[in-house]
Amino acid sequence: MMQLSVPRWTLCMFVLGALCATAASVTAHPGHNGAEDEADGPPQITPLDAILPGGREGDDGPKLSAVVAQLLDDPVLTESERRLLAIFHGQWETVDNPTVAEQARIALRRYDLKAPALFDAQSDAHIRAEAALHRGDPAMTLDLLAEDPTAHAAVLRALAHEQRGEMEAAVAALVPWRDRLGVETIDSAAELVAATNAMVMLARLEGRPAQEYHLAMTLLGKAVADLDRLYCPQHPAEARLLQEKGNPPQAVAALNDALSLNPNCSQAWHLLGVMAVDSYNFDRAELCIRKLREINSDHPLADLLAAEMYLTQRDPDSAAPAIDRLLDAYPTHREALAMRAAVAALRYDTQATRDAVAAFDALAPGHPLADFTVGRFLSMARQYRDAEAYLRSAIRKSPNLPAPHLELGLLLMQSGDEREALDALRIAQQIDPFHVRVNNQLKLVNELLSYDQIETEHFIIKFHPGRDEVLVGRI
Repeated sequence: MMQLSVPRWTLCMFVLGALCATAASVTAHPGHNGAEDEADGPPQITPLDAILPGGREGDDGPKLSAVVAQLLDDPVLTESERRLLAIFHGQWETVDNPTVAEQARIALRRYDLKAPALFDAQSDAHIRAEAALHRGDPAMTLDLLAEDPTAHAAVLRALAHEQRGEMEAAVAALVPWRDRLGVETIDSAAELVAATNAMVMLARLEGRPAQEYHLAMTLLGKAVADLDRLYCPQHPAEARLLQEKGNPPQAVAALNDALSLNPNCSQAWHLLGVMAVDSYNFDRAELCIRKLREINSDHPLADLLAAEMYLTQRDPDSAAPAIDRLLDAYPTHREALAMRAAVAALRYDTQATRDAVAAFDALAPGHPLADFTVGRFLSMARQYRDAEAYLRSAIRKSPNLPAPHLELGLLLMQSGDEREALDALRIAQQIDPFHVRVNNQLKLVNELLSYDQIETEHFIIKFHPGRDEVLVGRI
């Protein structure tokens, strides 16, 4: 059994104004472009409640854009064009007697990953390869796309190699597309978004995610501004990038745009749910789970999101059925295997946690996801010693990712070790200078390091020298 760690509590004394300023300093400014804060003062707080779908009573999220609805009714379209667009915009219920190829497209968008059409050679190879990746079958993805020269295929191959822990092969699959973006003009929205995703993923794998950030945002904007204003996948791609930079308000705005073009966009509902969980808005997360289950009653992203929500609430027993159901269907699903390890960790079962991490490592040697997931949830549960060990293991496996360094910095702040936290956060900032949350946490830890402190038997009391000394003296 894991030994429960009981920290000595650290109290920070703030006058009211300082408390408000510090609270604001860890929240992204609305409309922030992902770069460092421009203003001298702290950014303002914008609750995600105000912008997440379902933020008002009776609001289930964006409805299909009138422009898209008008397009689908345009008599100029051929029947085959109308059917293809209907599936693309999530209106597949209007498609009668779908062909095998159409069934595969619908199944992928519904995440019905065991549908027979997704194994039929009549279906598009990209569709079958992406479905295989979602199932946790990267070998099938690589077999299907071995000779495919497109950017989309390159991204899928790189993701497949990453699932197998083959990071050098993932990089090799993406490098040509970074080079081509510098010299070629891409006139297809789909290919431009895919090529941009390739560039972003390559920057992440090489440990320089900030390098192409502004270029990526520009190219994603170009895909809809200049090439196809109704190209829905651009918006989730933009939202993922914004979320990775710690900018939820703009990420939510991008996802709202996606849902107006496709109200049944699974990736948009899932990412909205993840951000709702991150903001402890569990009612909104449950709405996202419900929307995913309306798309597919056995939606794997709904199970992942439910598990994320319950683990965040420190309820591994409620998370376990969702993960077990997902792994029964897809035994090698990487995220589900990492979540299973986190379930065991929050049950304080040391051996089961090690076994679950080992099962993940056997499929993806060197991949940090299982260690990072366990460390993140143990840190939330204030099991700092064990959490730190797993986070440092994730960093050893993939030192170029900012997220494990950030989580380690947050853990060390919570456990009262601000100087070690400063080191971890500085590394995260060096990797990604545009990460809003990293920059805000660095401001906070530098502020805390300027405080004086006194120690009692059970508490460490930190206080601002001068203005808070009188208050501390009365404790």
